Amino acid sequence: MDLGVWEGMFYSDIQKKYPEQYYNFWQEPDKYRPVNRKGELFCQLKSRAVFTIRSLAKIHSNDEIIVVTHGAFLKTLISFFMQKALSEVWNGFPVNTGSRTIVEMNKHTSCIILPGDVSHLNSN
Repeated sequence: MDLGVWEGMFYSDIQKKYPEQYYNFWQEPDKYRPVNRKGELFCQLKSRAVFTIRSLAKIHSNDEIIVVTHGAFLKTLISFFMQKALSEVWNGFPVNTGSRTIVEMNKHTSCIILPGDVSHLNSN
Protein backbone atom coordinates (compact mmCIF):
# COMPACT_ATOMS: atom_id res chain seq x y z
CA MET A 1 0.00 0.00 0.00
CA ASP A 2 1.30 3.42 -0.88
CA LEU A 3 1.39 5.19 2.47
CA GLY A 4 2.53 8.53 1.04
CA VAL A 5 4.19 10.76 3.65
CA TRP A 6 4.00 7.93 6.20
CA GLU A 7 6.57 5.87 4.27
CA GLY A 8 9.64 5.29 6.43
CA MET A 9 8.02 6.62 9.61
CA PHE A 10 7.56 4.70 12.86
CA TYR A 11 3.97 3.91 13.86
CA SER A 12 4.46 5.86 17.10
CA ASP A 13 5.53 8.97 15.17
CA ILE A 14 2.62 8.66 12.74
CA GLN A 15 0.18 8.32 15.64
CA LYS A 16 1.52 11.49 17.29
CA LYS A 17 1.76 13.61 14.14
CA TYR A 18 -1.38 12.37 12.32
CA PRO A 19 -3.73 11.04 15.03
CA GLU A 20 -6.97 11.26 13.00
CA GLN A 21 -5.55 9.55 9.92
CA TYR A 22 -3.83 6.95 12.08
CA TYR A 23 -7.07 6.17 13.90
CA ASN A 24 -9.02 5.88 10.65
CA PHE A 25 -6.37 3.70 9.03
CA TRP A 26 -6.64 1.09 11.80
CA GLN A 27 -10.20 1.55 13.10
CA GLU A 28 -12.24 2.90 10.17
CA PRO A 29 -10.28 2.13 7.00
CA ASP A 30 -13.16 3.19 4.77
CA LYS A 31 -12.77 6.71 6.20
CA TYR A 32 -8.97 6.83 5.94
CA ARG A 33 -7.62 9.65 3.78
CA PRO A 34 -3.86 9.90 3.18
CA VAL A 35 -2.07 13.01 4.40
CA ASN A 36 -1.96 15.73 1.70
CA ARG A 37 -3.69 13.30 -0.68
CA LYS A 38 -0.36 11.54 -1.16
CA GLY A 39 -0.84 7.83 -0.80
CA GLU A 40 -3.49 5.26 -1.47
CA LEU A 41 -7.06 4.91 -0.25
CA PHE A 42 -8.28 1.47 0.79
CA CYS A 43 -10.73 1.45 -2.13
CA GLN A 44 -7.78 2.02 -4.50
CA LEU A 45 -5.82 -0.74 -2.81
CA LYS A 46 -8.82 -3.06 -3.13
CA SER A 47 -9.15 -2.31 -6.86
CA ARG A 48 -5.44 -2.96 -7.40
CA ALA A 49 -5.45 -6.15 -5.32
CA VAL A 50 -8.52 -7.63 -6.99
CA PHE A 51 -7.26 -6.71 -10.47
CA THR A 52 -3.89 -8.32 -9.73
CA ILE A 53 -5.35 -11.56 -8.39
CA ARG A 54 -7.88 -11.87 -11.20
CA SER A 55 -5.16 -11.23 -13.79
CA LEU A 56 -2.90 -13.87 -12.26
CA ALA A 57 -5.78 -16.34 -12.04
CA LYS A 58 -6.67 -15.76 -15.68
CA ILE A 59 -3.09 -16.13 -16.92
CA HIS A 60 -2.49 -19.23 -14.77
CA SER A 61 -5.98 -20.71 -14.87
CA ASN A 62 -4.74 -24.31 -14.68
CA ASP A 63 -1.95 -23.68 -12.20
CA GLU A 64 -1.45 -23.17 -8.52
CA ILE A 65 0.04 -19.77 -7.79
CA ILE A 66 1.58 -18.22 -4.72
CA VAL A 67 1.40 -14.53 -3.89
CA VAL A 68 3.70 -13.11 -1.24
CA THR A 69 2.55 -9.71 -0.08
CA HIS A 70 2.11 -7.36 2.86
CA GLY A 71 -0.70 -7.28 5.39
CA ALA A 72 -2.80 -4.41 4.05
CA PHE A 73 -2.90 -5.88 0.55
CA LEU A 74 -3.73 -9.33 1.89
CA LYS A 75 -6.35 -8.19 4.42
CA THR A 76 -8.02 -6.06 1.74
CA LEU A 77 -8.07 -9.00 -0.64
CA ILE A 78 -9.42 -11.34 2.04
CA SER A 79 -12.21 -8.88 2.84
CA PHE A 80 -13.11 -8.93 -0.86
CA PHE A 81 -13.18 -12.75 -0.94
CA MET A 82 -15.33 -12.77 2.20
CA GLN A 83 -17.63 -10.11 0.70
CA LYS A 84 -17.01 -7.72 3.58
CA ALA A 85 -17.10 -3.95 3.44
CA LEU A 86 -13.86 -1.96 3.48
CA SER A 87 -14.76 -0.84 6.99
CA GLU A 88 -14.09 -4.43 8.09
CA VAL A 89 -10.65 -4.86 6.50
CA TRP A 90 -8.86 -5.34 9.83
CA ASN A 91 -11.60 -7.57 11.32
CA GLY A 92 -11.77 -11.32 10.94
CA PHE A 93 -9.04 -13.90 11.30
CA PRO A 94 -5.47 -12.77 11.99
CA VAL A 95 -2.93 -12.62 9.20
CA ASN A 96 0.36 -12.93 11.06
CA THR A 97 3.81 -12.49 9.58
CA GLY A 98 4.68 -15.63 7.63
CA SER A 99 1.14 -16.98 7.68
CA ARG A 100 -0.47 -18.52 4.65
CA THR A 101 -3.99 -18.18 3.40
CA ILE A 102 -5.14 -20.55 0.69
CA VAL A 103 -7.86 -19.39 -1.66
CA GLU A 104 -9.47 -21.62 -4.28
CA MET A 105 -10.72 -19.69 -7.30
CA ASN A 106 -12.54 -20.49 -10.49
CA LYS A 107 -14.24 -18.31 -13.09
CA HIS A 108 -17.27 -17.59 -10.92
CA THR A 109 -16.38 -18.11 -7.27
CA SER A 110 -13.61 -17.97 -4.73
CA CYS A 111 -13.39 -19.72 -1.39
CA ILE A 112 -10.92 -19.33 1.45
CA ILE A 113 -9.77 -22.87 2.19
CA LEU A 114 -7.12 -22.15 4.84
CA PRO A 115 -7.23 -18.78 6.64
CA GLY A 116 -4.13 -17.28 8.29
CA ASP A 117 -2.41 -20.62 8.93
CA VAL A 118 0.91 -20.62 10.82
CA SER A 119 1.31 -24.37 11.42
CA HIS A 120 4.28 -24.47 9.01
CA LEU A 121 6.16 -22.07 11.31
CA ASN A 122 6.23 -24.48 14.25
CA SER A 123 9.71 -25.96 14.64
CA ASN A 124 8.85 -28.96 16.81
